[in-house]
Amino acid sequence: MTATRTFIDKLREELSKPLPGESAQYKLTPAIRKKKVEDMLKLGPPRDSSVLVLLYPKNGELNTVFTQRHDYAGIHSNQVSFPGGKKEETDRDFMATALREAKEEMAIQPEKVEILGQLSDLLVPPSRFVIHPFIGVSEKRPDFIPQQSEVKSYFEVPLNLLSNPERIKETELKLSDGKIFKTPYYDLYGHIVWGATAMIVSEFLEVQKNIQLED
Repeated sequence: MTATRTFIDKLREELSKPLPGESAQYKLTPAIRKKKVEDMLKLGPPRDSSVLVLLYPKNGELNTVFTQRHDYAGIHSNQVSFPGGKKEETDRDFMATALREAKEEMAIQPEKVEILGQLSDLLVPPSRFVIHPFIGVSEKRPDFIPQQSEVKSYFEVPLNLLSNPERIKETELKLSDGKIFKTPYYDLYGHIVWGATAMIVSEFLEVQKNIQLED
């Protein structure tokens, strides 16, 4: 069994255990989030969405892929995320949503993806969605074809780089109402990965920390 397969098997095992949840997510969230979540929940139940954190081999190590949205007059303009989107009535469950959206956005074929497990649900106050993140693995790097109407660009990141603590930095961003706030983020090839996506990464890396591989 290769080291990669051993890692995948151990990751599946860790994902089946109780997850770190908010204790890991909140390491990468701005201080304003708690108030935003409280305000959102007063408006009623959120809508459901799913994302796929896909692991696959590239250059001898596991990578994952991020997408970047187009510039538009919306709250998530130009932001970085994992492939995913809102649940449709035809989706049998949240996992089906993640796989369908990944196919639509990046031509990731569902039959080539082995789902290992799920991370903690995550509320997104600005858009009033709850995200259901799934971890999947592909034996080969997919032939990514971004859907031009939804994906501006994409970039691939090795897990070794993603888990480097030096990638965590802090910056100031502006909300749609003009307010300035500070937030931690992941600096990935110059991309500012913050908000819900950073919180998903943070929990994934916390789960990964528990994996011990023999030399």
